[in-house]
Amino acid sequence: MDSKKQKLLIEYLISSTDTFAICEGIVDPDYFDPEYRNALHFIKKYYNDYNTTPSPVQIDAETGVELILQDILPDHLSYTTKEIEKYCQDRALEKAVLQAPKLIAENNREQLAEDVKNAISEMEFFEVFSGTWVNEDYSGMFNWLQKVVFFPMADGKNIILLQTTSLTIMGNTQWMTCG
Repeated sequence: MDSKKQKLLIEYLISSTDTFAICEGIVDPDYFDPEYRNALHFIKKYYNDYNTTPSPVQIDAETGVELILQDILPDHLSYTTKEIEKYCQDRALEKAVLQAPKLIAENNREQLAEDVKNAISEMEFFEVFSGTWVNEDYSGMFNWLQKVVFFPMADGKNIILLQTTSLTIMGNTQWMTCG
């Protein structure tokens, strides 16, 4: 992915806290071009500290990277989540493959197997859904986004992490785990 597209996707991420919440778990600053890594580290830290994304002015002051807020339409949200997902999955696998020769030379096959397994798990088990939820106790409808992450365990069971983010009620994020 070229630098211009990376910048656009980062701008989409900071333009909507909900979009960032969906993608935050797979966005690794090291997957992006060096010119954006400090900005992404700052954005992730800021999000974790304040539960929202920083303004472009803050990002510029802290990292020297100039970004602008974009209008996020429903198709932009789908586009951003799918592009970020594919890009980060590809980079995770690429990172594992590039580290393989070093791990083989060190005879560290266990770490190699774990790195490749983790990269493939990200590729196979990350899905993004969208839809509408109706709360029976409230007459309104809420648009929601759901992120489901499946982690296969050695005993044959899966750990399922479910994150639901309300688009109507900002910052309403819940995690549930099921066995």
